[in-house]
Amino acid sequence: IWPAIDTAVAHLGIYRRVIRASLDLVWENVLDWEHLPHLHKDSFRAILPTRVDRDGWRAQVELTDRSVAEIDVSLDRPRLRYLTRTLAGAGAGGEIETLLSPRGESATAIEVSFRLPGVPADAKAAVFDYFRALYTKLWDEDEEMMRDRQAYLDERAATRGVLGLRTTHPWLWTPGAEATQGSASEAFGSNDRSSWIDI
Repeated sequence: IWPAIDTAVAHLGIYRRVIRASLDLVWENVLDWEHLPHLHKDSFRAILPTRVDRDGWRAQVELTDRSVAEIDVSLDRPRLRYLTRTLAGAGAGGEIETLLSPRGESATAIEVSFRLPGVPADAKAAVFDYFRALYTKLWDEDEEMMRDRQAYLDERAATRGVLGLRTTHPWLWTPGAEATQGSASEAFGSNDRSSWIDI
């Protein structure tokens, strides 16, 4: 079920670019929650998933300043879009909607809309500039990873005659599988980080 977008939250602006990766790889990347504290180690320290399925994921995320946020990512595949919401913690109430548009077999245009509550009108431009710089960095890192993965897939297809592309990493999700970690509140309450994926 696609979450209702809170139209009362201030719209900061739209970030647009073309990613040099196929739509399949972009979907794979969106679903790959595990890579956040590794590939994006300048932004995220750790992640603890509480829900993972083919339509998205939810997790407790620790940022590099040690603040924590509960993030929900919901996919709307037919309409080529996904919504990232901050449900609690740092940035609570924020919503980031991303629209996808394939550009041939090896490129995807993205349009990222940022909404954040409590931003004064005279601060919107500065806050948008912050998010635009952050997402430029995140997508730069994602794009490099996806291009490396495509090169691997192309090489494998050429050497083994294997065609096609997985839509998810094998360790990310399989049909009918759900995340099995304990609740995030239990992990935080006990300071037990054994089920966290971090660096």
